[in-house]
Amino acid sequence: MERLVSARADLEDNRARALRGLEDRLFRSYQRELDGLAAEQAQEWAEWVESVTLQADSDLRARFEQYGFANGPLLARVAFLTRFPLPDVAALPDPPIERVWARMRIEEARFKFDLMKRLEEGFLQDVERIEGWMEEQLDAKRLAQSVRLTEQTSLYQERARSEASVAFQSTAHDFESRLAESSVLPFPQLPTGTVRLESTNPWTVPRWGREPVTSQRDPREELDHDLSIWARLRGFRLVSNPREGRNATTEFLEWRKSRRLGP
Repeated sequence: MERLVSARADLEDNRARALRGLEDRLFRSYQRELDGLAAEQAQEWAEWVESVTLQADSDLRARFEQYGFANGPLLARVAFLTRFPLPDVAALPDPPIERVWARMRIEEARFKFDLMKRLEEGFLQDVERIEGWMEEQLDAKRLAQSVRLTEQTSLYQERARSEASVAFQSTAHDFESRLAESSVLPFPQLPTGTVRLESTNPWTVPRWGREPVTSQRDPREELDHDLSIWARLRGFRLVSNPREGRNATTEFLEWRKSRRLGP
């Protein structure tokens, strides 16, 4: 019984590996479509980067011109009041009280210099805002493309699994329908390791009794005995060459399990 369980486990493992291999091949058949989607996204990305960059450059240019128009006259006036290059206006010492015009020039320079600083701060904030908008647009596009490609990949993977399962079941059904023509039954417990089943005229044997049967045979002899009966029932001939037929292990094990009433 342990050998039968081991043989069945080997069979299931082989089926699982075959199914995974079929899934991989089917998925690779969809790879061209995924490659096409990736190429399409690359073109979309290049166009999107160009569009967003042009918009950001236009906004920056307009904001710089606005800043320049407002800051230019102030800069010229401060340069006239303090001489050029501009000193640190905030750190300029106060002229003596008696120098009224000098004190007025310094106060005006300080006031206009303060306006210039506020204009520059506003301009830099707008530059940061525009650059942040550009990064957000690019990140959003990048994320959308990544999600789309991931979803499409998952869709093709699921489709490959479904198609592989259907094909595998169809193959199993076709195998059962053609089993009577020619089959190979690999079986590690047998001395030959495999048997080939060829269709002959079906033999008839009496149905087994309904009372539980307890075999006194050696497990290997019992297995050979059951295999011989199963083959005769279906008109099969057992041979040892595994290249000449098809695998019928599952059918034999299911038949043996359903027909044996004893341990």
